[in-house]
This record gives sequence, structure tokens and C-alpha cells, in this order.
Amino acid sequence: MVYAASGYEGLKIFDVSNPAAPTIVGWYATPGSAEGVHVVGQVVYLTDDHAGLVVLNATTPSAPTLLGNYSTDGGASEVHVIGNTAYVGVWAVGLVILNVTTPSSITWLGSYNYSSFTRLVPSGSLVHVVSGLTFFTLDVSNLSTPVLKPESWGHLDTRHSGRTRPSFVDMYVVGTTAYVADNEGLFVMNVTTPAHPTLLGEYDLPGITRRMLVVGGAAYVCVSSNMGGVNLVVVDVSTPTAPVMLSTHPTPLFYRAGDMLFAQGNFLYVASPALQVYDITAPLSPVLLGSYTSPGMVYTHAQDVFAAGSLVYLLDGDGMLQIYNTTTPSDPIYMGGCAAGAPAAGLFVDSARNIAYVAARGLVLIDVANPAAPVVLSTMSGGCEFIPYTDRCVADVFAVDMVAYIVVATDSDYFRAVDVSNPASPVLLGSCGGQRREWDPIRLALDNHGRGSDVRGIYVVDSIAYVAHFKRHIYWSDGLMIVNVTTPSSPSVVYDGVWSSSILKVFVAGTTAYVATGGIEGGLGIYDVSEPVSPRLIGNYSHVRYAIDVTVSGTTAYLASRGDGLLVLDVSNASSVVLLGRYASPSQYINAVAVSGNTVFMADVGLKIFDGTPPTPQPVPLPTLISTPVPAVPSDSTAVPAFFLLLLLLLLLFLSVFYRHCQRLFYAPHTAAPAAMSRAHP
Repeated sequence: MVYAASGYEGLKIFDVSNPAAPTIVGWYATPGSAEGVHVVGQVVYLTDDHAGLVVLNATTPSAPTLLGNYSTDGGASEVHVIGNTAYVGVWAVGLVILNVTTPSSITWLGSYNYSSFTRLVPSGSLVHVVSGLTFFTLDVSNLSTPVLKPESWGHLDTRHSGRTRPSFVDMYVVGTTAYVADNEGLFVMNVTTPAHPTLLGEYDLPGITRRMLVVGGAAYVCVSSNMGGVNLVVVDVSTPTAPVMLSTHPTPLFYRAGDMLFAQGNFLYVASPALQVYDITAPLSPVLLGSYTSPGMVYTHAQDVFAAGSLVYLLDGDGMLQIYNTTTPSDPIYMGGCAAGAPAAGLFVDSARNIAYVAARGLVLIDVANPAAPVVLSTMSGGCEFIPYTDRCVADVFAVDMVAYIVVATDSDYFRAVDVSNPASPVLLGSCGGQRREWDPIRLALDNHGRGSDVRGIYVVDSIAYVAHFKRHIYWSDGLMIVNVTTPSSPSVVYDGVWSSSILKVFVAGTTAYVATGGIEGGLGIYDVSEPVSPRLIGNYSHVRYAIDVTVSGTTAYLASRGDGLLVLDVSNASSVVLLGRYASPSQYINAVAVSGNTVFMADVGLKIFDGTPPTPQPVPLPTLISTPVPAVPSDSTAVPAFFLLLLLLLLLFLSVFYRHCQRLFYAPHTAAPAAMSRAHP
């Protein structure tokens, strides 16, 4: 069995008894992001980022069960277990040592604090640590008080190689030779005297280093490209002074792939969240035996998704447009793709004209008539490419007939209508912007050099455009702007309200607007927009953590949430929204959701495909997911005295009153918002 920590997909258990055809046999959904794993017999110790250490019983691989957990104060990243002692590497904390004799009652033994953490390797009564550009050894013979061995402190400055922001990513030690990978290259060092390491040789790697392992004179390095793909690079280090790259093996893995790299016998495993198995009988010439990628899952850092029949268009954060045939949802087939330009934010496809519109640094028009070979036709400047710190110039796009409507991150005129009748030469028809307020000079200085509006989404129907945006200089509030585009050359704002909710995306069906609202208590807002000048709240579904996008099919709404996964809601009665089903796959990388028939597509750490037939959305195919409570802070953790909590609450109350007082002094009253959403759960 291979146990893979798969980020927000939790723990995956693979059967590799047949290396040529590995299969997944078990899956455990953790509350955080599974980062590191250590297996002792049938017990799995899993570091789950801010959820701490999770301990599972995997006696039955198809149905692992929770034994216990321990909440760390930072992001738990790596774990090693020796006997009844767990050594846990925690970001912003350092080394945490735990007694795991009784998994249901884990206790704290000791810790050693250091500012940053990269890797740790326990060895007897010693723990070797890599942190930033330093490596050192801790004496843990007394577990309650780890002691730094001064003579072990070493430092290697790799900036001489042209690296402006070097940081060690991984380390592997064989005798007195240390193999160290920073975020751009591989270094071979003599550490006979750890405090004074000497560089023997180095090799620049073709990408960003993620993990490294050394076996029999071969260094295996997982390297990710700026397009999200991951390659396995093999470097011959048999001659330490002259490392040489022998081969590069492309993988079907993306983004988090390569977070796990380990060897067992004559096999090398590259995992998280998919799996590859290599035969390394000849270490310098690995041979791929087999691989496993989850059915219904395409791995990339997805930014937006658009579904048109059986074709699904996926846009990643690096501006790559990818086209997939999903006739068989459990086996999406890659058709083709092209670079639209990074960073990218939004996507719309006019399937009748075979034109894809990409919102990036500008508006990009792509001919997708041949999915196997899409071609960029033109790029229209967004006009804000030179605004400092502006990541995305064009935030979103929606096309109707021969006009593309875009929203742009500028101080004014951020709504624009573009004539795209000639895709090779788009022409600006007209533009407009929303209401303005007096700018706060402090916020102006802090916020992207005064960028006035952070637009997020647009939807156009019946000559009316609905724009969700964040007005940074208006009390840091969000709003919905409604624009009449009956005459595209003269768009006019008919409503520009400032609301208290964090509006991220909007979907309109007929005279009803469905708004995804973010924040810890976000959700779905439903508005009657039959009178565009005065939208009226008619329903909502609240207490959804960080809702990010919504799409509606008939009387069913699909709400994508970074905190609660995918929710399927019955919106036939707007005043009484009913939860039909939920697929709990929370991820901070969820960005968009689209529907075609009964198939739901979600842009996440890849393309996730679901059978969205009510009442219960299920991934294709159905994996075994086990609900896991959020780990609680152990009873032996140090509690914050109530006195200090009271002082903190009083301070926050004072700051709130002071802020509101300043508002009354310096700001004029603003446009009244629609009735506030009820926070009562349907």
C-alpha cells in the first residue's frame, strides 16, 4: 500500500501490488490540507496544515477511521514517528514533539522554536533540520528540552549563483555528503564539519524544486513549471563535483504533484494527488511502470471553467486555455490548448461562433473551431497594464451577439463594451463607471496606488449587465452595478449600490439575480431585478463559508464555496431555499463552477467533475468520503487567560467605535443598500 498526503483531497491509499496498474482503495477527507504522512504498521500519522496532526487506523484500507488528533499552533507540514514519539515540523513554530502512545489522547512533550521550517530528519537522539538557508542539529535526548548543537549550525549562501530569493526546499544526507535542493537548483556539499560546509558541485534545475530523493548515485527531483506541470528530473550525482542531468520525465500530475517522493525496494513513487510508479533497479535509468489519476479529475491550477455541451474549457492561473472532451465524464480527454497570457481571471465561450474570450492583462480572443489547435486571434489592451501591483487588468468577460462586455480594474470607466464582429480586430464601443466617493488618502496609499474598483464578475441578459465589484475606497464595501446596454456604444449605469455583503459573482435567470457572497458567513443571495433601478432581496441561503461562484440550472442552484465545497440548492421558492445535497471538498483554490446537463464542473486544484443530479451531488465516480470533525485543541493545551480575552474584546470595541466616529466626521452618507440578508438558516 502507498499512503499519499493529497492536500485538500485528504489521504489517498493506493494498492501497488501490481506496479503497472496502481488502484485507489481508500480515501479519507481531512479538515485541513494533508501535507505529510508517516505510517507505522496500520497506523497513519498525517500532518494536516492548520488542523494539526491527525492519526488514522488503516487496518481496513478502504475505510480508514480516526483515532485521534492534536491541534498545533501553526501549519503542520511534516511528521516522523519513532516509537511512541512524533516529531512534527510546524510552520512559524518549529519542531513540536508529541507523545502518541495513546492516539486518542496525544500529549505535548517539548518543542524548539525557529522562524521558518523546511525539512526535518530524526536520527536516534538527534533531529536534523533544514530552515531557510541554514541547517542544524538538535539534541533531543531530553524530549522536553531539545538543545541546539552549536557545532552543527551550517549556512550556505546560494545567491552567488544568481538566485535572488534562494531558500532550501529539501535535503538528503549520505554519510558526510549532503544533497540540498533550493527553489531553483541542486547542491552537493561536504558536511564533514557541519558548521563549515563546503560546496562540491551544483546543477541548475529547469523549474521550481518541490522534492528530492537520492538513491544509488541518482538524485530524483520533482520540478514544477510556471504552467503548473510537474516533471521528474534525474541527475547523476555519482561524481559530486560534476552533477549531470540525465533525463526528464513528464508526468500527468499538476500543481501539488510531487509533494511526496519516496523509494521502497526497487520502486520509486511520485504522489500527491495522483500517483506514478517507476522501476529504479538501474537508479540512473528509471522506467515508468504505471500511473493513477483520479477519474473525473484534471490536475492544474484552474481559474475559471466554461461548459458547452460535451466540451469543457478550462483556464488556469498562468493563462493557459485547455479544452477537454467530457462525453465520458469519468474519463475527460484533453483535446488541445494555447497560452492566452498570464495572469488570467475570466473565461467566456461563444460556441456558436467558436470564439473563446479570456480576461487577462487584456481581452484575448481565441479561435476554438478546432479544439485540438486553438489559435489566438487578437489581444486588446485593458488600459491598466502599467498600474503598479495590479495582477489582473481585465477581471471578467461576457459576450452577447457581436459584443463582448468586460470589466477592468481601473479607477473609472471600468465597464466597457467591445465590438468583436471582427475577432481579429476588436474595437471599443463605449464605457462607463460607477459612483465615486472621496478617497481616503491612507487607503489610497495602501491599496494598489489608488485602484478604485476591484471588479469580480459580470453577467449580461436582455440588454442589462450585472457587475459584482468591490469599491475599495467606499468604506471597503462591495456593491452590485447594473448597466443598461441597449445601446452598447452608450452604456448607462441604472443602479450602483453599496452593500454590506462581499459580492463575488452573479448569475441571472430571467428577472432573478443569484449572488455568491463571500466571507466566513457568506452564501447565496437571491434578488428580484425586474426593476433594474431597484433590486429587491427575495431570498437567501446563509452560513456558507467563503462562497465564490454560483450557477443555476432550472430550479437548482450550484454554489461553489472554498469553505464548504459544492452545495446543491433548490431555489424553486426563493423565500425558502432548501439544501438538496453537498459534496464536502473545501479548498482554498476553488474559483468557479459551471453546469452542462446534469454534470457539474468546478475549477479547483484542477477540473473536478460531478454528477450533479439532485438530490445529492457526487463526484464521478463516487469515492468513499468520511466526514471528519475539525480537530479540537487538546485538553492539555495552554489556555489563554480569560482576563486577556476580555481586554482584547474591549480594545476591539473601542476601535470599532472610533472608526465609526471617524466615518461620520469625514464621509458623506452613501446610497442606501437593499435590505440586509437574514442570517437565519433556512
